[in-house]
Amino acid sequence: MTTHALEALARARLAHTEAATALDHVTQANSALLVRLTEARAKAEEAVRETKEKGDPDGKWAMQLRLAMDDEADINGMLKGSQTAVSERTAALQRSNAAVQTAELQARKEEAEIQARELDAMIAELDSKLCQAVQARLQAHLASNPRSVTRTSVFTLYTPSKMLKSICLNGQVS
Repeated sequence: MTTHALEALARARLAHTEAATALDHVTQANSALLVRLTEARAKAEEAVRETKEKGDPDGKWAMQLRLAMDDEADINGMLKGSQTAVSERTAALQRSNAAVQTAELQARKEEAEIQARELDAMIAELDSKLCQAVQARLQAHLASNPRSVTRTSVFTLYTPSKMLKSICLNGQVS
């Protein structure tokens, strides 16, 4: 049986999976940018080191340093956007976690309510059958003992169990 709560739970779990996948993608992209940033910094350091060691009469290392620094600045700009995206996706994943938890609670509640209704119907059916059986037992007793009509109590023919008495008289299941 598919219920509203189970459908909501399925939607929440799907949204959670999508949020986790989106976070994974932006995290991978962010990691790739960090690798590129490290590479750009290494090129800049190499240019500075080579210039110090060998000089730079033809400007080769100055050009490499300038390109590495420009690349580093571009990557830093992209990293800011990427880190914002990671933060947004992380928040979305946290919201989807909360939504899944809420949907699971609601599904358990709805399941318990359905089970309670089924048990109520079963109790009503069993109560009806018990009453019919006790009435039939009394009728059988009266048919076999016609003189005892005024002196017969149902309690002489049927005594409820201790648990049934406790439920009916004390409202407790013991």
